[in-house]
Amino acid sequence: MADTYRNYLINGIREFDLLRNPPIIRTNQYYSDLTWFGIRSDAGQIYDNLSQSEKDRIQNLINIENFAGGCN
Repeated sequence: MADTYRNYLINGIREFDLLRNPPIIRTNQYYSDLTWFGIRSDAGQIYDNLSQSEKDRIQNLINIENFAGGCN
């Protein structure tokens, strides 16, 4: 179920970025990692099965976005 919601979130955030002026174009990995911010505690086994390097990359992005004011 978390994967279904992640796909909706990924597409929604990407569309939002593309509607900005000028559009912001980021990698699919960026959007995928960013979606974990909102659902990682509810994703259970899916998040737990990620490698430590994937979890570290996700956490680093979340920390950067929080510092920049992007996830508030």
